[in-house]
Amino acid sequence: MMLITGVRISRRDPLISHLFFADDMLVFCKASPDQAEEIMTVLATYEQGSGQVVNYDKSSVFFSKNLPQVVKDEVCRKLGNVQMVNQGKYLGLPMVITRSKEQLFGFIRNNCQRRLGNWKNKMLSNARKEILLKASTMALPTYAMSCCKVPGRLCKDISAMMAGFWWGEDNGRRKMHWCSWTKLTKNKCSGGLGSETCKISIKLCWVDKFGASVREEVGRGVWRKIGDGKSTNIWENRWIPNTKEGKPSTLKSQSCCLQRVEELIANFRWNWHLVFRIFSSKDAEEILKIPISLAGRANCSYWVAGNNGIYSIKSAYNLFSKGEHIQQQDRREQGETSIHGQGEKDWKKMWNLDIKGKLKHFLWKCLNRLLPVNEILYYRTRMGEPICQAWEVWGLAPIQWDGIADRRGNFNKWWSGFIEATSRKEGAQYQALTVNILWQVWKTRNEKIFNNRCRHPFEIVQKAHFKWLEYTEVLHGEKQMSNPETTVGLEEQQNGNADSNMMLVTVDISHPNEGKPLGIGIVAQQGTNVHAAWALTNRSSGDTLLDYATAIKLALVKVRQLPWPEVNLLVSSIQMLRLLRINKTRDIRHFAHLEDIHMLKALFMNCSFSLAGNQCNGLGRKISMYDTTLVQDEEYISPQCRMTQL
Repeated sequence: MMLITGVRISRRDPLISHLFFADDMLVFCKASPDQAEEIMTVLATYEQGSGQVVNYDKSSVFFSKNLPQVVKDEVCRKLGNVQMVNQGKYLGLPMVITRSKEQLFGFIRNNCQRRLGNWKNKMLSNARKEILLKASTMALPTYAMSCCKVPGRLCKDISAMMAGFWWGEDNGRRKMHWCSWTKLTKNKCSGGLGSETCKISIKLCWVDKFGASVREEVGRGVWRKIGDGKSTNIWENRWIPNTKEGKPSTLKSQSCCLQRVEELIANFRWNWHLVFRIFSSKDAEEILKIPISLAGRANCSYWVAGNNGIYSIKSAYNLFSKGEHIQQQDRREQGETSIHGQGEKDWKKMWNLDIKGKLKHFLWKCLNRLLPVNEILYYRTRMGEPICQAWEVWGLAPIQWDGIADRRGNFNKWWSGFIEATSRKEGAQYQALTVNILWQVWKTRNEKIFNNRCRHPFEIVQKAHFKWLEYTEVLHGEKQMSNPETTVGLEEQQNGNADSNMMLVTVDISHPNEGKPLGIGIVAQQGTNVHAAWALTNRSSGDTLLDYATAIKLALVKVRQLPWPEVNLLVSSIQMLRLLRINKTRDIRHFAHLEDIHMLKALFMNCSFSLAGNQCNGLGRKISMYDTTLVQDEEYISPQCRMTQL
C-alpha cells in the first residue's frame, strides 16, 4: 500500500511521487494531514541516515485551487509550518503555466529592462554595446525559450528594448533608428552584425515568424547520411547531396520495384550499372559520388546547415532565412537603399581587418548608409554637396590608392575599389591605416559641426597614424605572447619524420575530369627504403577533396593488412589535412569519408597525418599518373618490390 500518493500526467501514465535535481526536490502527494506526516517521517529518516538537514526556511508548499483553507493550514502545520505560495519558480521558470503567458513571463521583460537601465549607453561605443548585449541581456530568456513557447508580444518588446539601447537616447528621447532591428541582426556576411551577436533576437524572430511550423522548417535541413542504405527510402528521403531537395529528380517508373538505397549497393560499392539504368545521368552522377561505409554503419540523420552535421539554433535560423534573403536581394536590385551592392566577400574582408572593434562598426555603418554624411544628407534632402570635402587630408596621407579616385562620389563604390586594391606588398597594413584616417576625418567633422573646432589636415593624418601604430604594437605583442595555431606546413612534416620506427605512407592522386579514371599512388617507406607500394584505380568524383579522402581511406585499408602498428600518412593537400584534423564539414559526403578514416585510424597503435614535402611524394605522384592507364589495381610488396617499370 502506497503511503504517499503521487500525481499522473494522464490517466494511463505512472504515478510520480518525487523529482530530484541536484540538491532540490519536488514531492507530489494528496493534500491530507496523513500524507504530510508521512513526508516528514521520510525526511527525518533521511536526515538521520545521511547527516544532511532539510532547510525548511527555503521550502514551500503549493496547493490546488479548490482546496479549503482549513485543510491548507493543517497540511502546512504538519509540514513544519512551511510557507504557502500561489506561484513559485523552479530552475528559473514558473512552476505552474497558466493561460496568461504574457503576465507569466513578464519577469523576463522586467529583468532585461533593469539590466539595460543600469548602463549609460552614451559612454559606450558600439563594440562595447555589442559585448554588453551578449553578456548581460541575451542569456536571460534563453532557458525559458528552450522549454516554453513565449508570447510573440514579449519577443517584440525585448527586441525593441535591445534596439533602443543599441541606438541610444538623448535627454530621455530615443535617437533615430537608422535601420530595422531585423536587418541589424542579420549574419555579418549579409551586412548585419551577425547572428552570434544577436542570438536572442534570432530566437525571438524565430518564435515570431515561424511559430508552430518550426518542425516543418527544421525538416528541410535534416538529410540522410548513407551508411549501409537499409533505412533510407530512395524516393521519399533526402539523401542525394548537391540537389535542391535531396530527392531524385527522376520519376519512378511503374516497373521499378526498388525502395531502399541498400538495393543500389553491392560489395560496399554502388552498382553503377543499375544506378545509370534507373536514374537520369544527372542523378546517377551525384549518387555515385556518395561514399559507402566500409564498416557497414547504419544510416543516420545529418544536419546539412551545420559545420559538423549537428543541429544548432544559429544554423537553423540561417537556413530558414535564405528565402527571405533572396527576396531582399530582389528588392535591392529594384532600388532599396540598404546594404548597397556589398557582397559576402566584401563583408568578410571588412570584418577581418586588423583594426579596433569600434572602427569595424564605424565601417559597417558607413557601408549600410547609417551615418549622416554629406552623401546621405544630400540623398535625403537634395541640399549641400555630396562629395567629401576632406581631400586635403588624403593629399597629405602617406599612402595613395590608385584607380579609385573616380569613385569618390559614392562611398560604397569607393570601398569596393579600395578592398580590391590588395596586390601591393603591405596591402593589409595600408588598409588599416586608411580606416584610421577615415575615423579621424569623421571625428573632425563632428567636432567642427557640434563644437566649432577645426583641425589642420596634417594633424588629422598624424593622429590617425599614431593610433594605427599604437594598435599595431599592442596587437603584435599579444600575438607574440600567445600560442596561435600554426599553419600546417614544414613543422607538421618534421613532426612526422621525428620517429625513425614509424612507417611513412605517402598518398597522392591524379586530377582527372569527373567520371574519368582516378589514379591513386601509395608508397610506404622508412627513410630511403621503400617497403611497399600500391597503384590503385578508381572512378573520379570530380571533387578533389572527395577523391583525396577516398585515396586516404584505401591507403589505410591496404596498410592495415601489413604488420605496421605505427604509421604516419603524408598528404600533399593542406585543405585535406585541415579537414582530417578538425573533423568538421558541411558536406555530407566529406563527413562520411572522415568517419571511415578515423574509424580505420583507431585500428593502429599510432596513426597520424602530416603534410608531405615535394621531396617525399615524387614516387607517389608518378604512380598515381601511371594508375590512370590501369585496368585493375597493382601492388608491390618487398622484398619483391619492383617499380623500375614506372
